[in-house]
Amino acid sequence: MSTKSWKDVLLGSGLPLEHDVKKYLETRGCIANFEYSYLKRDEQRIEKQFSYDVDAAYIHPPHFVNLVVECKYRHETVRWVFTPDQYGGPDEVYPNAFLHPLDHFVGLSFPFSDTFPRQLAPCCSKGVELTKDGSNDKAITQALLQLAYGLAPQVVDAIEHQIFRYLTEDFIFFHVPIIVTTATLFRLRDDVTLGAIRGACRIEDVGTELDCLVLKCKPGIDLRQYNLQAFHTLGADLGEKLASSLNTFTKD
Repeated sequence: MSTKSWKDVLLGSGLPLEHDVKKYLETRGCIANFEYSYLKRDEQRIEKQFSYDVDAAYIHPPHFVNLVVECKYRHETVRWVFTPDQYGGPDEVYPNAFLHPLDHFVGLSFPFSDTFPRQLAPCCSKGVELTKDGSNDKAITQALLQLAYGLAPQVVDAIEHQIFRYLTEDFIFFHVPIIVTTATLFRLRDDVTLGAIRGACRIEDVGTELDCLVLKCKPGIDLRQYNLQAFHTLGADLGEKLASSLNTFTKD
């Protein structure tokens, strides 16, 4: 019976990847910390602590960029394959949507509401993990949810900072969720068909290998309720202060 070496066990723990990501962000001027924790209910509706791996801030007044990072170490043979999608359309997801700018409680405005001068990466939607033992349709979803549930507490905290001017000046906050993985990324071609996949010899015949993708993530019912609760709590705590600080095209 074969056993894994210490090296494989250490790499598989994900700690070296998290360390590399944290150190890289620090070299780029970020303030980075391991693990950001938050509370949410598990599948048995019991409130428990969850977390994502690296929480980093890049501050360039008047911009405060919060990088919300989940790291997924995978063996070099593992592939993540995503279906293609498009920007815009009924979802109104544009190339800058991943930035999640928050400028509603300051006198500043993010100038690129629908368009952005640079497209970071092609757009995609649902993904699946392919390993030598088969497929895993939960790995990518779990990583997405770890980030998605961590966003609401961060947004609430940013709103409080804007209202009370904790940083002594106005800031536009950005909450950027990122999954970093050692798996190889593939985006299926826009014109791919079931027949084309059946006739293909390699994944490269039906997909394109990429270094980065922008992934649409549609919230489910539980996530919507979780977010609503977070914002209702904020409204109850701040009341009139919240309404009087509102600086956007809506009234609520």
